[in-house]
Amino acid sequence: MKKLFTLLTFSALCMVSWAQQATLKGKVLDAGDKSPVPFSNVAVTGTSTGATTDINGKYEIKLNAGTYKVKVSSVGFTAKEETVTLTAGEVKNFDFELLKGVELGLFTKTEGKYEKRIEEVTVTLDVIKPNIIENKNATSADQALQQTPGLIIVDSEPQMRGGSGYSFGAGSRVMVLVDDLPLLSGDAGRPSWGFIPVENIEQIEVVKGASSVLYGSGALAGVINIRSAFPTNTPKTKVTFFGGVFNVRKQNRWNGPSDLPFNTGLSFLHSRKLGKFKEFDLVVGGNIMKEKGYFGPALNDTSAGNTGEFENRARMNFNFRHRVQKVKGLAWGLNGNFMYSQSANTFIWAGPNSDSTYRALKGTTTQTLQTVFHLDPYIMYQQKSGTTHNLRFRYFYLDNQNSNNQGNSSQLFFGEYQTRIVFPKIQDFSITPGVMATYTIGKAQLFAGQPPVPVAPYDSVRTNRISTDNTNLAFYTQIEKKFFKRLTISGGFRLEMFNIGKYDHYTLLDTSPGGAPPRDTNIVFTENNLNKKFLPVFRLGLNYKAAEETYIRASFGQGYRFPTIAERFVKTTVGPAQVYPNPVLAPERSMNFELGFKQGFKIGKSFMGYLDVAGFYQRFNNTIEFTFAQWGTFTDPLFGLGSRSVNIGKSRVWGGEISVMGQGKFTKDLTMNVLIGYTYTDPKVNDPNRVYATDSQGKELTNRNTSDTINNPKGNLLKYRFQHLVRADVEIVYKKLMVGVSCRYNSMMKNVDNAFYLFKAFGINGIDESRHKNGDYVLDARIGYEVHKGHRVNFIVNNVLNRVYALRPLAPEAPRYFCLQYAVQF
Repeated sequence: MKKLFTLLTFSALCMVSWAQQATLKGKVLDAGDKSPVPFSNVAVTGTSTGATTDINGKYEIKLNAGTYKVKVSSVGFTAKEETVTLTAGEVKNFDFELLKGVELGLFTKTEGKYEKRIEEVTVTLDVIKPNIIENKNATSADQALQQTPGLIIVDSEPQMRGGSGYSFGAGSRVMVLVDDLPLLSGDAGRPSWGFIPVENIEQIEVVKGASSVLYGSGALAGVINIRSAFPTNTPKTKVTFFGGVFNVRKQNRWNGPSDLPFNTGLSFLHSRKLGKFKEFDLVVGGNIMKEKGYFGPALNDTSAGNTGEFENRARMNFNFRHRVQKVKGLAWGLNGNFMYSQSANTFIWAGPNSDSTYRALKGTTTQTLQTVFHLDPYIMYQQKSGTTHNLRFRYFYLDNQNSNNQGNSSQLFFGEYQTRIVFPKIQDFSITPGVMATYTIGKAQLFAGQPPVPVAPYDSVRTNRISTDNTNLAFYTQIEKKFFKRLTISGGFRLEMFNIGKYDHYTLLDTSPGGAPPRDTNIVFTENNLNKKFLPVFRLGLNYKAAEETYIRASFGQGYRFPTIAERFVKTTVGPAQVYPNPVLAPERSMNFELGFKQGFKIGKSFMGYLDVAGFYQRFNNTIEFTFAQWGTFTDPLFGLGSRSVNIGKSRVWGGEISVMGQGKFTKDLTMNVLIGYTYTDPKVNDPNRVYATDSQGKELTNRNTSDTINNPKGNLLKYRFQHLVRADVEIVYKKLMVGVSCRYNSMMKNVDNAFYLFKAFGINGIDESRHKNGDYVLDARIGYEVHKGHRVNFIVNNVLNRVYALRPLAPEAPRYFCLQYAVQF
């Protein structure tokens, strides 16, 4: 009887408790077009109870009867708090409508793989908004990134705060992502900037410093993540036409008045929601461009392929997403991008003379037919608790058919499962674990590797197109917790395995009379166990809210980069320049320390911005540098002189950065966008006299004896770096008129390979003329007017002062450029 009484009492108490509970549910909507706002944070003030909206903007919370304050916040919206009263057993529907554009509204996903306010991140992170991309008529993503503080792109290679130098297009030290998925080519680790769909960018997020814990090999110095925009409830169609000419200075002109270098093209975008419940998202975009470049045909070259630089390309992309109505929180989708292009690119100029500054040196222009595409299927699911699951794949195909019979192709297979686990009973605490796998197959006429040593009477020869591959497996996790509503602590760990160069194909020929038939052999490189590596890396970050809109951050992160297939196996010739392989190239590692301060400010009623100050120190082990020496024999072209990627030992970079970023309105009709930054770096080799390699003639190589000691007398500066960078972009909109100005300053590149001075003996001049002692400053301007609702005309002038300048020796950048752009949106 006692047990029965206890059971009945317990049941009665449970029923009373259940009867006293209530349910609060509803949607979070955009106040403008009433579209759902997914992944919003719904928090009950003063408690640890809350929820995250699903892909359809819905939420549900169980509460005891009573009166509560409920606060809702989301990316790019002003937070909103409402008072809600619940009675016992009630199911109350309560929708929240959030306003856009009142606050600065800068949120980022890249630093922690989930949305958070930019002031709460633990590293330096810049955001590039679409207005810079659209109004400057950026036809490729690298043009949009030119204004990022601390970043410079040299021959398509991103350099972040001096964390890397020049590497002939192989092995980026900055990971480039599109929607969180890698877009570096599988064989060379090189970004294809023109392939990125700039017509549909929500924002570009740039993380500075080692980020390998979340993004693996390649994120040695930072991450660039291009995020696409999804449609709202209002369909949008936008078409942009443009045409421009390059204004080569009269004294440097290679073209006649009727033969101006130019470019022209159009881009388009259509974005809409479909279905009875608008559960389907569809975005379709594309770009067509034709350009006759400012680099003219080579002098003294009568060959049919001597056309000068040009680019013709056609690209089309789509994003599709289905938010499943029958399963709350479930969505799946498929994204794709396809491009075909014909181009010719020049490696070295003919010289600093009046008629050859913008002409190619004979034999250094390569024509390429490129086919590239990727397909990205994915599934995502969000539980009621806010825990999310993401399963994503990418197939990335790249094929370059080059005019010099040195083509290459690669196929990259990428897969990742990631979950972010939140704990409703533990406020502001989450764990983000994930697993990742990448497999790359590379084929190229460029691959040379290291030939076997056949036993007589055999000789080894290369096959026409050689295959090699790499495999990349990783597990990672990140934990984050906020304490006292002010202090955020995050930490992460990653373990990665990398295997490269499994196949290197040779054919053995029996040269004796009546010898055996040819037989193939696969060479496996395992010297010093460099091919298979398990590398653990760690990170730790702190962010403390010291006062209202005042944030102090500190971070420590480790990075690494495995050598690419191209760095280990490519052997090629570009005019007089030779590139040699290094099959035993070892991985490089880094450690990054940063201390930063961010202060929010407000001018007037709605102009908001941030002042950001940071100091940083980055240390590298097994630093990989592209170094010129006599790597070949005297029978090779240029007597065996050429460049090769080698490990030079330890190095370090320290410096500081200050930036101002802001946007908003001063008055009803006057708005402004500002991004200004200055970065100083001191990149040095720890021991400039350390012997890191020996050339083919037995000469010992050090950073000092391979450097430009005229401008770098101590020989301790790392090569191909800039110590001072200034970036500024200001755009003002008054009613229908837009005016914008961009400015960039790059200090002199003080250290390069001293081989550039040896080139003079072969008639290649201009090493001093292409590096100005006082650095280079470039000014761009734009003006636009909305002639009718949805119709805008912009006039853009880049390099207003028409300066002849180079980011690396013997390769001048674009002269003055005039462009007329017409955009219509409906």
